[in-house]
Amino acid sequence: MVTRHRHSVVTLTWRDVDIFAKAVAVSVRESGFSPEIIVGVERGGCIAGVLLSHLLGVDAFAALGIRTTRQEGPHPPRRRPVVYGDACADLVRGRRVLLADDVVNSGRTLRLASSRLAADASGEVLSVVLVRDTFGVRVPWEGIWGATYPAWIVFPWEVPTLARLRRCNRNPQR
Repeated sequence: MVTRHRHSVVTLTWRDVDIFAKAVAVSVRESGFSPEIIVGVERGGCIAGVLLSHLLGVDAFAALGIRTTRQEGPHPPRRRPVVYGDACADLVRGRRVLLADDVVNSGRTLRLASSRLAADASGEVLSVVLVRDTFGVRVPWEGIWGATYPAWIVFPWEVPTLARLRRCNRNPQR
């Protein structure tokens, strides 16, 4: 069950993630795209990618490291996406790639990842996300998503980090 917080923050449950991943898998099948490898954008995209690999029956998986935020928590300052791990070039060569992330907002990260992978792959890269965050977005993004929210999304694997941040904000000495 989705939990809404003030300041446009939505906390998802594992059940939500499962529903969204299944919706993405159905859309991928319906699109006719047949991935040969799934590449997850580190970190949350690896979780989304592994879920999709099971749902779509795709065994080949790789990770691509890209960061746009310097800190955890809702609405952190963003920077231009930076690739810090490009070890999957040989794994995607000549293959159809399903590029997975947990969330997309402006699409800058996925556009960078897609262009990197397309240069090494057969040119066929389809981007998918569990959630499309439309908060403050003015640029359209093309891809497949499981749900849309105009808010900062907190995934179940991020809840411990959010709790730690809340404790630190209440007691700055720690």
